[in-house]
Amino acid sequence: MTIRELIAEQRTRMRSSNPAERLAAALLIPAELSRRLGVLSNLEIGQLLEDEVWSNLNLLAPESTICLVAADRLRRPTNGELSG
Repeated sequence: MTIRELIAEQRTRMRSSNPAERLAAALLIPAELSRRLGVLSNLEIGQLLEDEVWSNLNLLAPESTICLVAADRLRRPTNGELSG
């Protein structure tokens, strides 16, 4: 299961009427998501931030600007890291 599939699965389970599904969405899936996010590069995190977080924000809210700036910053190459 990909990170994007995990995100979709968590969103689906959060809306479930089944308490066990919501518990999985609140505890189990975030733990696995955190583990997988920990191995991503800044470039990959920045892209995921823009694709999955920014796209779900109110475009006129300050959070959308913060998200875009953070994504852009994370996508900048750092010392020893090639862009691409």
